[in-house]
Amino acid sequence: MIALGAAQLALLHDSTPPDRPTPGSTPVAFDLENLRVDQPRVSLAASRGHPVVVNFWATWCVPCRQELPAFQAEHDKLGAQVLFVGINNADSREYAIKLFDELGVHYPSGFDPDGGVAQTAGLIGMPTTILIAADGTEVDRHTGELSQQRLDTMINRAFNL
Repeated sequence: MIALGAAQLALLHDSTPPDRPTPGSTPVAFDLENLRVDQPRVSLAASRGHPVVVNFWATWCVPCRQELPAFQAEHDKLGAQVLFVGINNADSREYAIKLFDELGVHYPSGFDPDGGVAQTAGLIGMPTTILIAADGTEVDRHTGELSQQRLDTMINRAFNL
């Protein structure tokens, strides 16, 4: 039992943490219906040429609900310097729209009811935030709730703002 635990620890120590991208890796492409059916589709390709913050979230995820105001505040603060995109993961469209309305979140969010994009992206938990450079490469990834200060620091470091 002890040997098995030591072997697992050694594997974890020697490998890249699963929550970090390989520098310069290409993030998973997505093209989803907008959470709001009367709005344009949400796709990674449409944001090429701009730094992008992609946040995977769901109404059933308490940390997701708690961090959404911080994402909206950063979106308001940064304006067009950085695009913000949500991906509503394995959720109810009705509940998701209601939460966005309650919290005053107005950046676009794709609707992924079966969670296929999160699965393809190799997410290990929710919420997950992925930062994508203007050239389309993934530069940072964080699993877990982010405060506005931590999100701001991550964005400034990744995009040299």
